[in-house]
Amino acid sequence: MTNETVATVDTPSGSGVGTSQEQENRLPTFLLRFPHWLWAILAYALLTVFMTWPIAANLASEVPGGGDAWQHIWNLWWVKDALLTLHTNPYHTDLLYYPDGVNLYFHTLVLTAGLTAIPLQLLGLNLITSYNLILLSTYVLAGL
Repeated sequence: MTNETVATVDTPSGSGVGTSQEQENRLPTFLLRFPHWLWAILAYALLTVFMTWPIAANLASEVPGGGDAWQHIWNLWWVKDALLTLHTNPYHTDLLYYPDGVNLYFHTLVLTAGLTAIPLQLLGLNLITSYNLILLSTYVLAGL
């Protein structure tokens, strides 16, 4: 068994090598003010835009994937209309299978997405923009 010694080297403070505390002090102060969770949200948001790029470029005019997305967009409209205009249960509608209507309990109605879309619609965003923003936010929130 050999005895090894570790040599320490003194470096001047301006040499670029220093402790992590010294390196943190070199960062601009506005970068140090942001909490770590805010950096995580920003990173996931940038990754989401990068990985789903055509959606961000056409936020208000195109629906990614089509298909069932139109049904989800109708759901966003229906939840707002049922709660704010008709003051009724969003899990029942007379607009389908008129005049008897239909229960939406076994339908793909996502109430949380509909409730999230209400403020976006009240701000004047159209249904496609609301849908796309909710869709993109799911990637960011899932990353956290």
